[in-house]
Amino acid sequence: MEQQVLYACIARNSTILAEHSLVQGNFTVVARSILEKLSSDDDRRSLLYDPAHMFHYSIVDGICYMCLTDQSAVRRIPFAFLSDIQKRFSNEYGNRVHTAGQYAFNQDFSGTLAAQMEYFSNNVNADQINRMQLQVDEVKSVMVENINKLLARQEKLDILVEQASALKSDAASFKAGTNDLRIHFWRKNMKLTLMLIAVVLVVILIVAWLLCGFPLFGSCLSFLDSSESTDL
Repeated sequence: MEQQVLYACIARNSTILAEHSLVQGNFTVVARSILEKLSSDDDRRSLLYDPAHMFHYSIVDGICYMCLTDQSAVRRIPFAFLSDIQKRFSNEYGNRVHTAGQYAFNQDFSGTLAAQMEYFSNNVNADQINRMQLQVDEVKSVMVENINKLLARQEKLDILVEQASALKSDAASFKAGTNDLRIHFWRKNMKLTLMLIAVVLVVILIVAWLLCGFPLFGSCLSFLDSSESTDL
C-alpha cells in the first residue's frame, strides 16, 4: 500500500514540540510558516501543499497537531491519525505541553509518531469506516452464503415436492388403472356367467326336445293328456 502519512508534528504556536518525517523534504520550514499563520480560533482544516500533497491540522487546547499526506489519501485517515496522537500526547504529557520548549518531547514521542504514521498508512483497521465496511462485507458474504444454502435447500425441497407429487400422481393413476382393471374383469366374469347360464339352458332345452319331441314337446303333452284321462 502507498504511504499516506509522510510527516507529522505537534506544536504550540510556532514552537514544535515533537515531529517525525518518513521522507526527505523541507516540511519543518513549511510547517512553521503554516503555524505562524494559524489562530486559536482555527479547529481543523486541510491545506494544499503541492499538486501531490496536503497538510492537515487539528487544534485542541491550544496545541496544533499537523500531518502531511498524499493528496489521494482519504481525509478520514489523516484526521483519525491526528485524533489518535492528540490523545496519546495529552495523556503522556498533560499540562507540561503548555510550557515546554522547542523539541522538548521529540526524543520520547517521535517514535510514537513514527509507529502511528506507519499504522495509519498501511493498516486497513486504522480507518474505522473502512473496517466497518470490511465487517459489513464479511457479514454480507456470510448472508449470501446462507441464502445460497437456503436456496439449495429450497431447491431440494422443490425436488422432493415434485417427486412426492409425481408419486401421488402415479398412485392415483395406479388406483384408477386398478379400478378399470377390476371393472374389466367383473364384466368379463359376468359375460362368462351369462354364457354359462345360456349354455345350460340350451342343453336343458335340447334334452327336453329329445325326450318330448321337437319342437312342441308333443310326446310329453300326449303322456300328460292320457294320464289325465286314466285318472277320470
